[in-house]
Amino acid sequence: MALTPSRRDREMEKFGETSTGKAGIRAIIEGLNPSGDLLGYTLEAGITAEPAGIQGDVPLTKTMNIIETVGTANDSATLASIPDDSFSYVQIVVNDSDKVAKLFPALGNNAGAGLNLGVLVGPGSITKFNSISLTEWKVG
Repeated sequence: MALTPSRRDREMEKFGETSTGKAGIRAIIEGLNPSGDLLGYTLEAGITAEPAGIQGDVPLTKTMNIIETVGTANDSATLASIPDDSFSYVQIVVNDSDKVAKLFPALGNNAGAGLNLGVLVGPGSITKFNSISLTEWKVG
């Protein structure tokens, strides 16, 4: 059953904004159906952030991305390019490590810290990125 955007947003808020830390991450994982999708979203787990990473390293290609390994604070990954036909694309990043990760936007995009600049995602956190244009993400 496809969810309407408003219901989808409410479901994602329930997981992405009110649940934090290991308990929130566990709730997300337990909410997965056997195909690995959460409410029709795609999932990739087991992501390792790139040491001394730069923009473009470790591209996040799914809607839900679970970073499990951050070897050194500020190891990084890169958000997807916003599809040409979407002003309402969503990417969720779960940092399931015990260190801060840095998330860069795709080249020429803004993830909330400025053009081509990375944003920090705390350990044990869930961060939702919403596209508000073809080149700009809004956190939350």
